[in-house]
Amino acid sequence: MCCLLRFKQTRKPEMIVASSSGEFLGITNKRKLHVWRIPTKNFKPDKIRKIKLSHTKNLNTLAFHPSERIVASGDATGRILIWRGFGNAKFSGSDGTKSELDEDRGDVRGNGDADTCTTWHWHSSGVRFLKFSTDGAYLFSGFAC
Repeated sequence: MCCLLRFKQTRKPEMIVASSSGEFLGITNKRKLHVWRIPTKNFKPDKIRKIKLSHTKNLNTLAFHPSERIVASGDATGRILIWRGFGNAKFSGSDGTKSELDEDRGDVRGNGDADTCTTWHWHSSGVRFLKFSTDGAYLFSGFAC
């Protein structure tokens, strides 16, 4: 499947996280969060779209909300970032046509493709685990001691 999605090559293998709907895949790579939208009907590899969301510190993990367009990511300093409405511009077309937006546009703090980004400094060291509850009401997080 990696060949079909044309994943960016990384120096080390990254954990691929899928949304519970199967609509999105994501990886962390240094200071970027890469999110792909996978067409669920009439799958065609050339219709896959990708966005990047940037941060100032290295990202370790990510989790997708089960029912809303929200993605959370944990960084190396113990912060948790929550992007709401990610991909609204890039992923808005349901017909699979390519957007005029460039996939490298992803700096949330500048002109990125997300409505808001909230940062919580929650842990004393890098966040290594994130998971939304099945109803999306809670976000569970963990770190390495």
